[in-house]
Amino acid sequence: MMLVFRREALEDLDSISVYVERMADRSVADGYDRRIRAKIATLVDFPNRGTDRPEFGDGVRSINFEGRYLILYRVADDRVLVTRVVAGAQDLSDLTP
Repeated sequence: MMLVFRREALEDLDSISVYVERMADRSVADGYDRRIRAKIATLVDFPNRGTDRPEFGDGVRSINFEGRYLILYRVADDRVLVTRVVAGAQDLSDLTP
């Protein structure tokens, strides 16, 4: 299984890192980024473990990261496509297809 990121997901990760750095410092942001990416990497071995999220499109699933973020992804053939990484508390209606 191969892990692939949409551009929006990479932008989301960058935004999260900038936010954490602003709230704490660079070392905290780096650690947070490592943890969230490690969580995403677990999808390679367990791609179907997430919750079905049809409200975000066909085949979309999600896993939670530390109760703060939703990692949205699709599984297709031999790859996991990470589509977005969003704050769970934000209005998610703009993510619907």
